[in-house]
Amino acid sequence: MTVDPGQRDAGRPRSPVTVIGTGTMGSALARALLAAGHPVTAWNRTQARAAPLAEAGASIAADPAVAVQASDLVLMCVSDQAAADELLSSGSLADLLRDRTLVQRTTGTAADGRRNAAWASSRGIGYVDAAILAYPREIGTDGAEIFYCGPGATAAGLEPVLAALGRAHNLGEDAGRAAVVDAALIAFFYGTLAGFLHCATLASAEGMAITDLLELTGPFFSRFIANAVTETGERIARRDYREPQSSMDTHLGGIDLLVLGSSRDAGIDVRVVTAIRDTFVRAVSAGHGGDDIAVLAELLRHPAAEQDGG
Repeated sequence: MTVDPGQRDAGRPRSPVTVIGTGTMGSALARALLAAGHPVTAWNRTQARAAPLAEAGASIAADPAVAVQASDLVLMCVSDQAAADELLSSGSLADLLRDRTLVQRTTGTAADGRRNAAWASSRGIGYVDAAILAYPREIGTDGAEIFYCGPGATAAGLEPVLAALGRAHNLGEDAGRAAVVDAALIAFFYGTLAGFLHCATLASAEGMAITDLLELTGPFFSRFIANAVTETGERIARRDYREPQSSMDTHLGGIDLLVLGSSRDAGIDVRVVTAIRDTFVRAVSAGHGGDDIAVLAELLRHPAAEQDGG
């Protein structure tokens, strides 16, 4: 289920929210909640970082226990899981969270989310694990994607709170699902950016203005790449790699001639491209030269498959 920020009901009373952790992202979350009309109580270990939120209308708590008592919904966004564990290991804080909903926005793995959910369940705390795909400046707009999950994902009043932050997607009761989506999409992000950085470096090394290149990259990404991602994903889901439009042999030839050859001629770093090429070489060596590029998913899923041809 997805909740769009544009679907907020302006006439609905806004529930109070406590925000634990007011770094760059935590402050953005608090400000978006305030802008949507939610009373916000904030706490940060370094109080000076929470103080600017008072000017925006937040109540600044002197300690986390006071902050937790102010709201039935507590949103935690601290530096890492170790910092979150340190706070939550306090028996008094855990007791105060009983019968409240804890939304853990601190970045973690799927295992962290499931561990936290088990800990919360044993203490009568409604647990929600959340991941945000957005920069702080995008919080509160439909440019922010909020993924949430866990035993407390259907808690009363949670939807409008998360919708105040961005487009909210309920991924169900598995408290690890949001972290899985977060990790998978961030892997996509870094791979895509690495490709674009090589693209821009190669073009500029050959004297092409980046502004001219950008006129071409947008349409290329929105049409060719978007279609390739969809088709590749559908092939992976079916595990059907036959009759490709372009075989692994053809792709490997293109990498060698166009990408590596042009990059070496331009005198730029080829280590990232070489790593990609090496993966293609392994697939072809394992007997997948005539298959679609989607077959690489099999090598990633089962690295031993390349030893016996799949």
